[in-house]
Amino acid sequence: MKNIKSNVIADLSMVMSSNFLTLLSSVLTGLVVPKVLGVSNYGYYKIFTLYMSYTALFHFGFIDGVLLRHGAQDYEELDKYQFRINSRFFIKFQTTLAIVLGMGSLLISNENYSFIFLMLSVYMMFTNITSYYQFISQATMRFKELSVRKVIQSVLTVFIVASLFILRQMSGQKDVSYKLYVALSVVVSIILAVWYIYTYRSITFGKAYSFGSQMENLKSYFREGIYLTIAYQISTLIFTVDSQFISIIFNRKIYGMYAFAYSLVQMVLTILNAISTVLFPHIKRQTLDEAVAFYPKAISYIIIIVYASLLGYYPVQTIIHFFLPEYVGSLEYFQILFPGVGLTCSISLVTFNYFKILNKNESVKYLV
Repeated sequence: MKNIKSNVIADLSMVMSSNFLTLLSSVLTGLVVPKVLGVSNYGYYKIFTLYMSYTALFHFGFIDGVLLRHGAQDYEELDKYQFRINSRFFIKFQTTLAIVLGMGSLLISNENYSFIFLMLSVYMMFTNITSYYQFISQATMRFKELSVRKVIQSVLTVFIVASLFILRQMSGQKDVSYKLYVALSVVVSIILAVWYIYTYRSITFGKAYSFGSQMENLKSYFREGIYLTIAYQISTLIFTVDSQFISIIFNRKIYGMYAFAYSLVQMVLTILNAISTVLFPHIKRQTLDEAVAFYPKAISYIIIIVYASLLGYYPVQTIIHFFLPEYVGSLEYFQILFPGVGLTCSISLVTFNYFKILNKNESVKYLV
């Protein structure tokens, strides 16, 4: 048990370090992007990120099934012949979906929404492929790979934002188009996916079992993971339903204000996601009694950390008044949204992991 705790602390430290750098990147981009884009363009960009959160639904449980089944295995224990079929099938599956959704987006009459959904179809393909390999990293406890890629993603994002800021200053334009920033963000997702495919080429390319012999196995991944995927998407819908209504009912400027406040809240979640990443594979390797005994402590730790972070409101308020005066109105929304983070974190970061560990994933089917 002592060794397990030591390993958890080591892995958590590694992932939290990368998430802390991601947090710094989020703070920088969270303050600079609204300035560069302007309120209206920022509103369209946040509509893109709002629907971006639903792209995970389009793996239809496959990668969750992979995580659930292989969450207690080491990488060396994986059947490489089987995983080569898994990887090839999933890449082809996501490519086909992206083409269909991309063609559908061209039928939308509104130019802005047509562009947004076209970019979402491309983003969906590459981010789901990245998630597939990330889940393998998480299941097999290869946290260094996750950490390095988070850092690289943060660096690329900062580089893009800095470049756009310089472009805005040199061109003398008031605002930069959200379309340029969205397109560059999608490019980052493509780079990460290609990098993962290369890193995991041993379970992607080479000799494999025949597709026909693995058909039932591939179907079983969907069956095992679909309820967990639905649970995640239901929680996403519940946690973002306010944003959905505001984006539909109000104009882009008001939604931009609200979305900015929401992005400030998400900065806290960025670093806390490290806990969820590390928690599942470690607890999966413990006995049931040990895992259950740790549950109340995990909830307590999360709530303490989240509500301690409420102190961050005061420096954020000062920064917004001086650097982003056009977004001062968003502070009212921020005051309402932030206190609810403790509840949402305890559910999304801890409770969902225990649903997976206790094999209660199918419980969600009674809700749908």
